[in-house]
Amino acid sequence: MRKIVLLVGLALLLAAHTVYWYFPRERAGVPDPADLPGRLLGASLRGEIEGDETCLWLPYPHQNLAALRDAIGDPDEVLAAAARLGGAKTSRPPSFGPFAVPPSRELTICTNSSGERVRGVARVYPGLAAVAKLAGKIAGNPWLAGGAVESGRRRGHAAWQGTLWTVELGEGWSEPPAQGPHFEKPTLAAARFGSETGKVPAGLYLLRRSETGWVVGLAQAPPPRLPADALTLPTESEERPIALAFAGGVDGEAPAGIAFFSHGQGSGGTFGLPGIALLSDPDRPRWRLPGGGLGGLLADRLPHGEVDGWTLLALDDQSLARAQKLAPRLAQLREERGGVVRLAVEVDPPEALASIAEVRESLEKIPIMPADEIQKWRDWQTLLSPLARCRAGRLVAEEHPRAFLAELSDCR
Repeated sequence: MRKIVLLVGLALLLAAHTVYWYFPRERAGVPDPADLPGRLLGASLRGEIEGDETCLWLPYPHQNLAALRDAIGDPDEVLAAAARLGGAKTSRPPSFGPFAVPPSRELTICTNSSGERVRGVARVYPGLAAVAKLAGKIAGNPWLAGGAVESGRRRGHAAWQGTLWTVELGEGWSEPPAQGPHFEKPTLAAARFGSETGKVPAGLYLLRRSETGWVVGLAQAPPPRLPADALTLPTESEERPIALAFAGGVDGEAPAGIAFFSHGQGSGGTFGLPGIALLSDPDRPRWRLPGGGLGGLLADRLPHGEVDGWTLLALDDQSLARAQKLAPRLAQLREERGGVVRLAVEVDPPEALASIAEVRESLEKIPIMPADEIQKWRDWQTLLSPLARCRAGRLVAEEHPRAFLAELSDCR
């Protein structure tokens, strides 16, 4: 009887161990600043980083990525869409035998802007590290055993240092600093951008849980100075845009604004598109309507006007009327924060996702529409799909001093 109880107890302990360390779940952590995965995140106190490397650090990647896949589907599709919209290239990370990512305490993947170099570093669980090395030697697999490896046209080397597994593809890797950053609180992920990506400034970013969602912020930097309610969407249902964005005149760029209105609020706009309105500098238009060159050809025939120093252009009369009511608020932002706010966005993700799907479907029906224009809206749809479980989203990127905050709230 005692042996049976002992066996049952051991089985339960093994099951608990497996569930805790291997099953999909969201799990935060803190990088070891003295270990190589953490050292690759090294940056100065001001967030200034030399070169164009982008690095992603994940705690317990096999658990977090599996949980992410259960929640949003294929993360590779989301990353590819984000890379295309940001003008960057993607590279698949090195594989770990039968695992997409190694079961490990932490993992860092770095690549340069061209995607020619990829470096993966993981602190693998001790027992699994021993099994992987042995299996690699038996199977003649240099990815697991260590040795020369090749992925596509890139050649490199895999190696073990105790439980530290490293893979470097391509040449020209720099030596990381002796110490990485120290995190005061656990984080779900950290990303280091060596150069500006879209409107996202270079620096070290942290992903953390909030009370009702998630927050991404620029580490070791002050929070944005733009008040949280500066761009709050109006509460009146028939006047409320489902997405509102403002870009200030930072570094000589022209200020601009854009508002999306749901299909049900207006007449459906041109070609069945949802309501869209642009607010531009009269002499320097910055953003454009959907449709690429076709949208530009139609601009002279669409509703337009001027309010508070803005030139307004809309797809339909109701969208123009609503944009005229938003113009004073954005004009105030332009005067008070025009030289500071790089980009500010407030969005209702489920409504915005439906609107973007309408845009894509409408553009696909136009035979002469450029394929890259349609792909752009497909990518936005891919990015917003995982966010549709949240009712509110906000992003603020500022300069002088540099600051960044993106948050999702009221998530189900």
